[in-house]
Amino acid sequence: LTRQYLGLHGEGLSGAIIMGTGEQPTFVVEAGKLVCKVIAAFKGWEHRSPFVNSLVIGGFEKEMGKGWLSRNEENVKAYAKDPMSGFVFTLNAFYHMFDGMSKMNASEKSGNLPKELPLFFVAGAEDPVGAHGKGVETVYNRYVEKGAKKAGIKLYPEDRHEILNEVDKDVVYQDLLDWILSNI
Repeated sequence: LTRQYLGLHGEGLSGAIIMGTGEQPTFVVEAGKLVCKVIAAFKGWEHRSPFVNSLVIGGFEKEMGKGWLSRNEENVKAYAKDPMSGFVFTLNAFYHMFDGMSKMNASEKSGNLPKELPLFFVAGAEDPVGAHGKGVETVYNRYVEKGAKKAGIKLYPEDRHEILNEVDKDVVYQDLLDWILSNI
């Protein structure tokens, strides 16, 4: 959502921290939209599809279990016990997530982004959402190639998706504060 917002309204911002992002090719996003449409034609837009959920989240859990969120075992246990966590999006929510990603990809590839806006890409180096850092670097490099003059990146070794809850969260918070104080 942050990256989509930057393409639409980034000129009015003082800076942006883009955390835990990744890269999904346009054809994958469009395929996701198509799958949602097909299932919705039979089940309705409010249906919660385990199949679509497994396509989006299942790969992370298959690779790393619930530990894909964090290497902090206490956080993983708390997440697993929380009855409000782990819910499945409706097809409508997944479709609109894919649609937003599609628009974001088009906007970024066209270079429709503020060139002078300070940006800080941060993620866990072991976050599967960001393809273990590779997806984050791809997005960062795209912004730089399209003219972002004040972009920085930091990947936290061994950290996963929830870097604000990781065992080294004090380092993450300090880096974010330092960046804000230096750039905004």
